[in-house]
Amino acid sequence: MSGRSGEKEPQEKTALSNRAELIVAISIVAVTAVALFVVYFWPVPPDANIARVQLEAVRTALSFGAALVAGVALWLAIRRQRSTEKDVSQKEAAHELQVQVAETNRLHQERVADANERDSKERRLVEVYAKSIEELGSDKAAVRLGGAYALERLADSEKALRSNVLEILCAYLRMPLEINPAILHKDMDRLSGGQFDRLETSLSVREEVQVRIAIQRIIRRHSARAKIQSWVAKEFSDTRWNGVNLDLTGATLIGFDLSHCELDGASFAGAHFVGDTNFDDAEFSGFTHFNSAKFYGYSTFDNSLFSGPSLFSGCTFVGKAYFDKVRLRSDDLAFYSSEFHSGIEVRDARKAEGLKIDFGNCRFEGPLAIERVENVDLDGARVKVDSSERIWPTGWVELPSDSADNDGYVAIVSVDGYSVSDFE
Repeated sequence: MSGRSGEKEPQEKTALSNRAELIVAISIVAVTAVALFVVYFWPVPPDANIARVQLEAVRTALSFGAALVAGVALWLAIRRQRSTEKDVSQKEAAHELQVQVAETNRLHQERVADANERDSKERRLVEVYAKSIEELGSDKAAVRLGGAYALERLADSEKALRSNVLEILCAYLRMPLEINPAILHKDMDRLSGGQFDRLETSLSVREEVQVRIAIQRIIRRHSARAKIQSWVAKEFSDTRWNGVNLDLTGATLIGFDLSHCELDGASFAGAHFVGDTNFDDAEFSGFTHFNSAKFYGYSTFDNSLFSGPSLFSGCTFVGKAYFDKVRLRSDDLAFYSSEFHSGIEVRDARKAEGLKIDFGNCRFEGPLAIERVENVDLDGARVKVDSSERIWPTGWVELPSDSADNDGYVAIVSVDGYSVSDFE
């Protein structure tokens, strides 16, 4: 009904306008005729020139009629102008309404399209995420490797998923490896020496080792503090995953290398470091936990920075350990009750005032150099009697070999208040 009434309304207005114009025209003619009649037949004095008076009357009536016509024409022009302006205004309003409706529809369509695109993208992400995790559980090493790299690409493109991806990769490294780490370490030495006929590890284990090394490299690429030098930069990624916090508790790590990297926090408690381990120039910003870890090859922490609590208590260093130019900012570096079977070097340590390096109750074997380091605690530490060269920090000496216990260890004691000869 509303549509039909809208169609008839312009017709009614047109008919009304035509009828009004006809009535006005008839009225003008009638008024002019009446005025002409009245003026023409108006009584005149007897001595007047009737013809002349009648002529003037006709002129007056016609002038009146013309004036009336002009006035009506002016009124009609004004009326038509207003009507035209009203029509234009209505058309403009209708056009603006159409534009607003079109813009509203466009914005709605864009919102719907964006929502659909987001939903589609999230579905794709979930599918890729789930598929990559599924691939990590495959029994084929190549598929597991592909799953790890797919997760890396996903984390590069989606910042919100980086912490989850990192946790998944760390969880994979935490899963037990079906071989004794000591045997694996020997096989790595044999592989480097080309002794393939003496390998004790199976092919499946060696494949799994390659998968784990690849995951370790993914973590390294995205933990880099900066691109250092051209030969190092090749191993780093343009996309750094900020806020790297590693939980590798109990993990078996193979040839682990986080040199030039920055970690907000890290737990390597109980981890097995097979092969050589490199933390040179690494920065540990938060809590760093190496308690009870075992290092089978050499381990180097030269120029590394520890800005928070740093615990190496109960560690076993089978290979030689290097902590030259280590930097401490807010807490001690604690090696309490650790064992060093192939020696250790700690030179030129830089520490905030009051901080110390704690070797309390440690066991040492092999060559040793702890020099140009202030505030070192060796209380309760012992060293195995052998011919290795050893440099103890100022204020500490080892007792003569004749005081060795049944295992061949002698105590390291402080000489504060005594002379070195008192212990000879």
